[in-house]
Amino acid sequence: MKKRVLLCFVLGLSLLTTGCSDMMIYETQTIETIELPETVEENVSAPWGDSQSNFLDQAELYYINEDAQMLAQSTATFMLTPEEDKIETVLLKLLNETPDEASPMAPEGTKLLGFEVTRDVVTVNFSLEARNVSDDKRLLWMYNAVAATLLSMENINSVNILINGRQEAVEGIPVGVITQTDRDLATLWVQHQADADRIERLSTTSSFTRTAMLYFPFGEGDWYIAEPQELTFVGENYATALLAALSQKPKESNGRAPINAVNALMTSPYITLTDTGFRCLALEFTSEIIEILQKSAITRDEFAGMLALTMTSFIPELDGIMLFIDGELVVEVSGDEEYREFVDGVILRSNYRDQIGDVVTLYFASENGKLVAEKSVVSPLISRSPRTLLVQLMQGSSANNSVMPAGVSGDDILGVRIDNGIAYINLSANFYRLCQNMDYVAERNLVYSIVNTLTELSNVNRVRFFFEGRSAGELANSIYLNTTLLPNPGLIENAD
Repeated sequence: MKKRVLLCFVLGLSLLTTGCSDMMIYETQTIETIELPETVEENVSAPWGDSQSNFLDQAELYYINEDAQMLAQSTATFMLTPEEDKIETVLLKLLNETPDEASPMAPEGTKLLGFEVTRDVVTVNFSLEARNVSDDKRLLWMYNAVAATLLSMENINSVNILINGRQEAVEGIPVGVITQTDRDLATLWVQHQADADRIERLSTTSSFTRTAMLYFPFGEGDWYIAEPQELTFVGENYATALLAALSQKPKESNGRAPINAVNALMTSPYITLTDTGFRCLALEFTSEIIEILQKSAITRDEFAGMLALTMTSFIPELDGIMLFIDGELVVEVSGDEEYREFVDGVILRSNYRDQIGDVVTLYFASENGKLVAEKSVVSPLISRSPRTLLVQLMQGSSANNSVMPAGVSGDDILGVRIDNGIAYINLSANFYRLCQNMDYVAERNLVYSIVNTLTELSNVNRVRFFFEGRSAGELANSIYLNTTLLPNPGLIENAD
């Protein structure tokens, strides 16, 4: 765990210091046996160190119109620096800038406390002032405006909204994860109110459907991956339905699940208020849960984390959970180089929030000579770093074939610059030398593994290669490199 934190700190610090100037300088390698490509006179220079230029972007912002009947759309254009995040920029504009003929999106004083991004899912956390709306109708409309804004952005398909780290009820029931919005606010309110009225009349038998955010441990305990799933809830017994979903393998990722954990419940989950004022969900399990966790290769620490993150992200007004195993309250957990202590046994969302990872897509070689996409979970601090993606490609895959020649490492990346949608990569003379004996398929797969991987980044759509500061006609013998390259989806196995 300490190694993971140190790696994230170093890479995160590198990202924070990027700008239009180089952030790291590498000495040119001198290897007498390497024949480098001839120097070509051109206007584009190779990067030495890592940098990104400012770029112009835009987004569609949605507000509540003055008559409170529809969402009003406004287009915002803005300049982003390498240190700025588009999602954060858009949310701050939505909070602080209101166009004419529209109402403010949120109550005065509302602040953005943070947001989490996993794959195509965004969880937004606003300050407590956001709850100062006039009524639940206005709260639902505020949620809808935020979701409509984020869903209009590329690669965002699900939005979850918290206030001061908690899910808020609207008319007594959860809003859940929002995957689509309705610009007709009156219709939206009528639909939600119908669900609430039905549940109030038939509290123990009435069912309703919502999308909930489920969190599964991924890898060796380092990260949790968020996965939205549409679930059916009967009455107000939200926790059992959520636990049942967590007790099955995730549908969209390789996360781990405590199979059949719901069957180890000793009693139905219930809400309790602690002496310190925390509103918690009590989950009592029999000793059977110990064997279930062992068979599923899930530690108590991971189990506590997935429960706390999932329950607090859906159940309204919930601060945390209290976990009991065979009648004993869990007040501490330990894992590989990790120890946590929970005051009064209260497990908060904030105990695990920093372990919510982001997903990157890497391309490796398949057995059939094509490329195959592979998902990997990394810290959100480094998920948008082109250098990190290149290093992961060089480290290879346990499930697929590496595209890199033996002997390459992160030291062979002399510089990466992103400018106007193009990623300029400067690789070492050693890298160039190790590729000279590649056949056509190996050369093609290496080149387009890099191109397809880097163009998964939102600010990259083309890639240009340099070697020891020089352009090359080709890497080995076949693929023309003296130009910018677009991604090649035709090489991807099983691509739609």
